[in-house]
Amino acid sequence: MDVDLTKHLKAEVSVKKELLVEQPVEKKIVYERVVDAKGRSYATGKRKRSVVRVWLTEGKGAFTVNGRDAKVYFKRGVHKSV
Repeated sequence: MDVDLTKHLKAEVSVKKELLVEQPVEKKIVYERVVDAKGRSYATGKRKRSVVRVWLTEGKGAFTVNGRDAKVYFKRGVHKSV
């Protein structure tokens, strides 16, 4: 019995190509930096029921919390480690 394998292989390849084409492609999410007129960016962080609102600005690299240095504001070592 002679079997023509080329036709069978071509059909299998075309089916595989169709399956590959129909697969949905995940789009990468790109976040753009939004800056207001004062040069600040706003961010919100949440964990459980806690919410933090932060304004990020360009500067010298100092962290201030409610107008105080972060090291002064967070006195306990546990709070500083995060």
